Amino acid sequence: HAGILHIGMNMLVFAQLGRELERELGSSRFLLTFLGTGVLGFVASELWYAPMRPLTVGASGGVFGEIGAVVGILYARRDPEWRRALARYLIYALLLAFALSVNTAAHLGGFAAGILLGFLFARERERFHLDGLARVCAGLGIVASIASVALSTQSRAWQTIRACELLR
Repeated sequence: HAGILHIGMNMLVFAQLGRELERELGSSRFLLTFLGTGVLGFVASELWYAPMRPLTVGASGGVFGEIGAVVGILYARRDPEWRRALARYLIYALLLAFALSVNTAAHLGGFAAGILLGFLFARERERFHLDGLARVCAGLGIVASIASVALSTQSRAWQTIRACELLR
């Protein structure tokens, strides 16, 4: 699950869709979409796999959140392409789940959250123009992300896994 192929695929999709979404939504809303869907994908994974809770890594929830945001934006615009995009991306997700060992719950959770956020941001941008609030929230999201990574290094699970890695 945490191999180079997984990381490479995440980076490729993040870069390709990220550019498009950032142009469409603006930097702050794009960042909020990526971070928010990443967190919600992780929450979906925690709920789905409880009580086992296997170790999960990567940014797949956020990457699939980007994909979902494209569908949400198309739907908000009443673009008939949203149906084809939804079907195409769900088929990709299912094929990926069968072909590789992936966290399907995080993928689908991020995807669903992305559809909602893409829709809401597309509608909000047309009506309310809350750019300042989006910038503040995005900045707080960056700080919270850095803090969560720093705090995670204090967990026993992380320390055990890190010790095993160092022994290899």
